[in-house]
Amino acid sequence: MSHNTIAINSAEPDRAGDISVGGLAKIIAYGRGESDAYNNSSAVGFSVGDEIYFYDSSSTDTINSTPISNGWRSSFSLPAGKYIIKWRLHFEDTGSGWYMVSGLYEGTNLRGTCYIGETSGASSSNALGQAFVNLSTTTTLTFKVHSASLIDSVANQGTTPSQYGAFFVVEVA
Repeated sequence: MSHNTIAINSAEPDRAGDISVGGLAKIIAYGRGESDAYNNSSAVGFSVGDEIYFYDSSSTDTINSTPISNGWRSSFSLPAGKYIIKWRLHFEDTGSGWYMVSGLYEGTNLRGTCYIGETSGASSSNALGQAFVNLSTTTTLTFKVHSASLIDSVANQGTTPSQYGAFFVVEVA
């Protein structure tokens, strides 16, 4: 059949035209829009340097030999390699002009940022941060507050962070 002549890395379509390309990309996908109160995390606040937590009860991890654990987490480890990391988040605010810059840190080194907030009536409440890392050894990366203003307390966040927060890691080489 002419419609089944496509192949990806020698994987050919089945009768329905689906191609299984499992094993091509190693990924971590963490956060799937579940509802869990942010005060169930270990978060202490939204001051510079405070850790930012993401929630997942059933994450995907095909990068690590021992997958990362589920629940609330602010950090994860990656083996040596090259990776693209993307994340999104949202938090409850307390007034006009609110913002947060989240950072992805390797120790004290800032590797990437994500801005959410409101300026001049425009709101970016679920932006996407991105970083590229080239790691020579197994390394732990942590999400932290880089700067923030008018973000409501941990107790008043409700389930917003778990519903809108997620991070994704793709091994690229």
